[in-house]
Amino acid sequence: MQSSPISEHLHDLLLQYDCVIVPEMGGFVTEYRSAHIDTQRHIIYPPSKDLRFNTQLKQNDGLLANAIARATSVSHETANSMIKSSVEQYFTQLEEGKTVEFDRVGILYLDSAKNIRFKADAEVNLLLDSFRLKTITFTVSALGC
Repeated sequence: MQSSPISEHLHDLLLQYDCVIVPEMGGFVTEYRSAHIDTQRHIIYPPSKDLRFNTQLKQNDGLLANAIARATSVSHETANSMIKSSVEQYFTQLEEGKTVEFDRVGILYLDSAKNIRFKADAEVNLLLDSFRLKTITFTVSALGC
């Protein structure tokens, strides 16, 4: 499947901004999450951004279109047309029971009630301050030290 202009730019925009709106579809919203420890699984997680998809955020703020226009040397109007075409294609895929995948971001799918759902890519940390930081597995000694 050919990559869409939205998928090509979404990850990079989410590294820089807390919200990226895909006009007429919804917005990808990030929220800071501090480093945390899972004591049951013995894993330390670095700081990150939690990512959600909000179907109520549909108003075009121009951010995505500006990024596409700059990267592809097209007009803002052409970039908006490219976005509109991609969104129409996404809705068709969803209605056919397929998923819509955004590289290094996650997937959209329809649940049984035909609501759009989002599953973030768990392998990607969108917080630039945590660039290249990985999860750490630790062991606990019998003495508790």
